[in-house]
Amino acid sequence: MNLRPFAPCLAVAAIVLLQARVGAARPEFPGEMKDTMQLDCTPTCLLCHTVEEGGGENLNKYGTFVISQGITVGGGPAAVYAEGGPAATNDFDMDGEFDRDEIIANSDPRTEEEVGVCSDATYGCGAQVAPGSTPPASPWAALAALGVAAFLLRQLRRA
Repeated sequence: MNLRPFAPCLAVAAIVLLQARVGAARPEFPGEMKDTMQLDCTPTCLLCHTVEEGGGENLNKYGTFVISQGITVGGGPAAVYAEGGPAATNDFDMDGEFDRDEIIANSDPRTEEEVGVCSDATYGCGAQVAPGSTPPASPWAALAALGVAAFLLRQLRRA
């Protein structure tokens, strides 16, 4: 079988596959918040992040505050949002209501305005796998991808 006509396609596929960014966020985190606080809806990632995709580099002021209270992506929301957690006694926006109580009432603990924290997403984070804190593509990865593509083309030319 002559694979020579497929060589350009294989080279492009190798470059694309080797340059693909890997998702590092936890899209189930909002669902875990829902379960921990027995909410009727799933909080949006925008509660703690500046973008719906989440990610450690995209924390808003409330997200930074929550991190300072001991929550980690690995530890899950129970570290802060369980009944005895820090959110049960913290009042980020200083409106007289504790953050946990505000979230349970679908009210944003970041502001005194009547703004909800829930989304219609059933899988968390806008129902998508969030790229979160993925590493940026590096020149070394591009060079490696080109090297693999060149190797594949050379092998196909010998065939």
